[in-house]
Amino acid sequence: MKINNKTIRLIVTISVAGFFLYRFIPASFMLDTVQDTPEKLRVAQCVARIESDRVLIMVNDQERRNRNVVEAAQLQTFSSFIYGGSPAFIYYSEKPVAHYYRVDELLGRLLGSDAKKRSLSYF
Repeated sequence: MKINNKTIRLIVTISVAGFFLYRFIPASFMLDTVQDTPEKLRVAQCVARIESDRVLIMVNDQERRNRNVVEAAQLQTFSSFIYGGSPAFIYYSEKPVAHYYRVDELLGRLLGSDAKKRSLSYF
């Protein structure tokens, strides 16, 4: 199909270019000026304002499974799990962070050894 009229050709060209730009720009996040802060970092920023000397964190399930796999394969190095899967949390919390991979260890730290024994009977 041959278009003879220059005005129609210009309209078609602008329409096709406009369509592709309309589809490309939103997909590329080029105009997305607001970036959402990940939930872990928002929590870390809140924790930074709390008066305490350190932060105790129970690592998520996936990180705990990763550690179990690495320990089973005997591949663990000193730095393997130093950040608990979230190095940015340590930076934004502005406090020393203790990561716990086992529930009983965290409960023991929070409740003390006697309370830990009582609380573990519920699990």
